[in-house]
Amino acid sequence: MFIGSNNSLTYLEPCCLWSKVLKYFGRCQNREYDIQYTFHRVRFFDIKLFVDNNNHIMIKNGAYKYTVFSFYEILDFFNKKGDVSVLITLDTPFGYESETRMEAIERKFIATCGIIESIYGNIKFYGGYIQETKKKLYRFAWETKNEMPPIVNPSEWSRLYRFVTKWCPWCIGKLNRKYIEKYDKEHGVLMLNYVNKH
Repeated sequence: MFIGSNNSLTYLEPCCLWSKVLKYFGRCQNREYDIQYTFHRVRFFDIKLFVDNNNHIMIKNGAYKYTVFSFYEILDFFNKKGDVSVLITLDTPFGYESETRMEAIERKFIATCGIIESIYGNIKFYGGYIQETKKKLYRFAWETKNEMPPIVNPSEWSRLYRFVTKWCPWCIGKLNRKYIEKYDKEHGVLMLNYVNKH
C-alpha cells in the first residue's frame, strides 16, 4: 500500500481573510509537498483545483481557497522524481455559480489538465472529474491505460477521522498508525491527513 496525501496542498495560506483566521479547520497537511515526498514516503498526491473570477487556477478544499504561485514548480518536482501519481480533480464552488460561470470553470479545468499532461510525461495523472458529482471532464492517458488504483480514504467515510483532523490534529497520529497497519499488505493507496503524523 502506497501512502497518499489527502488534500496535499492545504498547508498553503488561504487567500480569504476569514479563511486565514480559521485556516486550521480547512487544513489536512502541514508539510510542503517536497517534505511529504522526501520524509514521509508520499507517492500519491491529491490536488483539488478551482478557477477564480480572473480565470486563474487555484487550490480548493471546500470553502477554503488557496492561491498557488508555484503550481508548475510543484509538478516539475514530481516529474523529475518519476515515481509520483497525482489525482487532479475540480472542487465545486462554495455557493451559487451561474451556468455560464460553471461552463467557464470547466473549460479552464479541461485546458489545464491537457496542458499539464502534455508537459509532465513522467507523472501518472488520475482524475479529471468534478469532486462532488464525479462527472468526468478530462481523461488522462495514463489512467485510461492503467486504471486508478484502489484508494482507501478515511476522510471520506470516518466521522471520527474528520473530527480529529479538524478539532485535534495533534492526535491524528494514532489513527494514521492504525490505518497503516490495517492496510499495509493491501494493493492501492492509503490517503492520509497530516502524513507527517504516524
